[in-house]
Amino acid sequence: MSKSLFLVTSAIYTRFGVYDKQQRLQQTLSTLDSIKSKCNADIILLDAGESPLSEEDKALFKALFSNHLIDIVQFSTDPAVKNIQTNSNWDVVKSLLEILILKSVFMALDKHPEMLNKYSRIFKISGRYLLNNNFDYSRHVSAVGKITIKKSLPAIYQTDHWVIENIIKDYYRQYMTRMWSFDTSLLNSIIVSYERMETTLLNLLNNGKFIDIERLMYKHLDPSLIEEFDIIGVEGAIAPNGVLVSD
Repeated sequence: MSKSLFLVTSAIYTRFGVYDKQQRLQQTLSTLDSIKSKCNADIILLDAGESPLSEEDKALFKALFSNHLIDIVQFSTDPAVKNIQTNSNWDVVKSLLEILILKSVFMALDKHPEMLNKYSRIFKISGRYLLNNNFDYSRHVSAVGKITIKKSLPAIYQTDHWVIENIIKDYYRQYMTRMWSFDTSLLNSIIVSYERMETTLLNLLNNGKFIDIERLMYKHLDPSLIEEFDIIGVEGAIAPNGVLVSD
């Protein structure tokens, strides 16, 4: 079966959310275990917490997933990441960090075709979430030339200062980004989308506005490349309040 690359985004050391560091660590270990059990895949852990993983943390990941975890990339000391972490709004931090670190990794992969050519597909999954029994690896792998993602949902807006009244029509739907994947041949298209997402979000923030990554993804991914899944097979507890979700 074709081999894939999973990019696991995480923030194990963070002041946001209801889970402490140890809980977030254990949940992320469970994320990797679910990938290991269901996919023919290598894994890269991308951590953008407020503090770097300890040597003990890294040793634990490597000991448990030595045949799958090919790298741990830490962003906590990156100046741009540190600047974003100073923001008090979790929605801003989450969306901007996810765009920044994934764009960075996508661009790095693009510069190393010898590595990229090992994989037919690249997956993104948020750390702490699990692939469940509804996850169909073969269906993703069979989606040649496509982005696979959970079917879009209507976007709900609150009547506060985050609403962008004059462009709300452009952000009327959203893609849940807990887990999605794309054919490796689409990497350049994905990079372009992420560059546009980053530019859009930074411009909005500079003007006291905001749109989250879920709405940005719906706006900026190429619709001709999308294959939507009614159920994509990922579950977990959202960080702000611990509510269980299943996509």
